[in-house]
Amino acid sequence: MYSTRSPSMDVWPPERVAEWHALVQDRSGLSFDRNRISKLLEGVEDRMRLLGVTTLGAYRQYLEQEPGEFEALISLLTVNETYFFRGNEELSLFAEFLLPEFFHALYQKGQGHRPVSIISAGCSSGEEPYSITMALLERHGHGIPFQVYGGDVDTQALSIARAGCYGENAFRNFDAGMRGRYFVQESAGKAQLMPQVREKVSFFTLNLMSDPYPLCMHGADFIFYRNVSIYFDEKIKKNIFSRLVAHLSPGGCLFFSPAEIFFHNQVDVRPPTVQLEDRQGRFFFRKQDPYGLRVPLPTAAKGKGQTVVAGVVGPSVKGGEGDRAAERARPVAAIAPLASGLERSVEEGVEREKSKKRLAKWVRLAHEKRYKKLLSQLDLCLQEEPDHPQATVLKAAVLLAVGEEKMGLDMAKALCRRLLARDALHFEALVLLSIALRREGVEPTTQMAHLKAAVFLRPSCWLPHFYLAQTYELLGEIEMASREYQVVIYQLGQAGGWSEHGLTFLPLSLSADELVHFCHFRLKQMRSS
Repeated sequence: MYSTRSPSMDVWPPERVAEWHALVQDRSGLSFDRNRISKLLEGVEDRMRLLGVTTLGAYRQYLEQEPGEFEALISLLTVNETYFFRGNEELSLFAEFLLPEFFHALYQKGQGHRPVSIISAGCSSGEEPYSITMALLERHGHGIPFQVYGGDVDTQALSIARAGCYGENAFRNFDAGMRGRYFVQESAGKAQLMPQVREKVSFFTLNLMSDPYPLCMHGADFIFYRNVSIYFDEKIKKNIFSRLVAHLSPGGCLFFSPAEIFFHNQVDVRPPTVQLEDRQGRFFFRKQDPYGLRVPLPTAAKGKGQTVVAGVVGPSVKGGEGDRAAERARPVAAIAPLASGLERSVEEGVEREKSKKRLAKWVRLAHEKRYKKLLSQLDLCLQEEPDHPQATVLKAAVLLAVGEEKMGLDMAKALCRRLLARDALHFEALVLLSIALRREGVEPTTQMAHLKAAVFLRPSCWLPHFYLAQTYELLGEIEMASREYQVVIYQLGQAGGWSEHGLTFLPLSLSADELVHFCHFRLKQMRSS
């Protein structure tokens, strides 16, 4: 009889941790940083306890020999936190604009008889593909033929998806009227999805690391790949992205979550056959169509007099046709790798070496908290050069570090706005201004525009994600807040993550560990509320 004792995480030899990490990553693509490695070890231990296996070697042998065991382990390791109409902004954009435009183009080409193919990659227990289906039925009825396919590596989650029976937690963002139209309430707090929705969705096992992908993915018109890539390392992300794009039909679209999309738009990541487009502040990739398949519907493109520049919404300068053009999906330039705040400042300086030494001296004073001396030197510089970018942004950061007195906040805001008047996409000014507005108690939506623009400019910097999470939480948008907190935890877990805040000087007293602990605490509080 086997002992139920399993190895404790505390006594896992480093080589064993590396071995199991490599095994899982090679077969599933899942990656575990220092903040998530315990999830992997706990999953292995849980399976060993359940099977009564006492050694890692014995369990490894069982894993290799027993069909279905790897899938059982993966089911413990993947996060199945999902619900209906999660990320509803993308679903609304898809149902209202992108799908009818695409189908109109098919119709113009004489292909209106074929169903539009929609993939939900990493669909978990089925809430996303069913949400897509209900959104399309609500908007178009049966006027547009379509078929949705949901794929996931977790076979247990797929069993739940095929059954179509869900508990109350899945309906947290669900309209009561729609629930009555598409679900039948059963006992024990369960609701059964009606056949009219279930028959539009087919489920299949999908390991994004496998080759080839299932046939249903070939020539897909739309692929939803949201909140999945965050679990992969950068090399695997790039590989999967290229393969998904290769499976898209010309003119087709690929959707990521806001936290994921901008990594994939870097020039050394994004395949040359796709471009990033925006519509109403939502970003997605579209595959180029050499045959001109995509013909936008003029009526669907009519807007409300707004333009979108790097995620910041403002009034259009024109009416009529100008408004309609502004609402159409427009290409967004690829994000090239950005230099650090110091390097960027030095490159923009006229006297590079002199500026570098002076800035290093200022930053050292800031880290030593010799603020009075530093402010005096910055003021002297600004008297000689009122538009000196380094001195301006550093003075704003120091004023925020010194305290929250109204005079200091007002001056910090004025300095940031002076920088933004010259450069509307000045990353440090956008972040520091949002911090000042937050401390002043300004309405959260005002902060959000600056933070979204900052995330657009430097998606790998954790600081704007952190403040964006707090802003979403203040607005009661718990899903978006949770997503941003998770991004912060992930980014801080990477090598050198703490230094990737993007500022010349960070006016924040928390350490990396304290910040990660705070994010975990907020996630726990939001889940329990």
